[in-house]
Amino acid sequence: ADHDILIPGNPGDSAERISSRIQGWIRAEAHQVFEERHAFWSEQMAPMGISASWVEVRAMKRRWGSCRRNGKITLNLALMKYPLECIDAVIVHELCHLLEFNHSPRFYAHMTRAMPTWKQWDRMLSRLAQLY
Repeated sequence: ADHDILIPGNPGDSAERISSRIQGWIRAEAHQVFEERHAFWSEQMAPMGISASWVEVRAMKRRWGSCRRNGKITLNLALMKYPLECIDAVIVHELCHLLEFNHSPRFYAHMTRAMPTWKQWDRMLSRLAQLY
């Protein structure tokens, strides 16, 4: 269902000011979505022994996400353009780095254990990213 989005402002606002408000709204929405999906997957993957982590949102040019050993997971704001399953695949990827800080066969085994369909969503994200 389509919904109207009301962005507060004044009739004389510049395009930059309106754009800035829209970006702020998208960032807030991203934070909410990423937090919810991170909480879901953290709970799902708890039996795998992942350590505690938290999410930050950033506009990044070259990657979908990153994970630090201290548990800080950074997710690309641009993920909001893509299906939820693509976002989930990135979150699972970053959570798996809490178990393996590399892209070894063991890392991918964790990915498959946590989210058996991850490859299809990873491929879809790559395909869609080429479109926009």
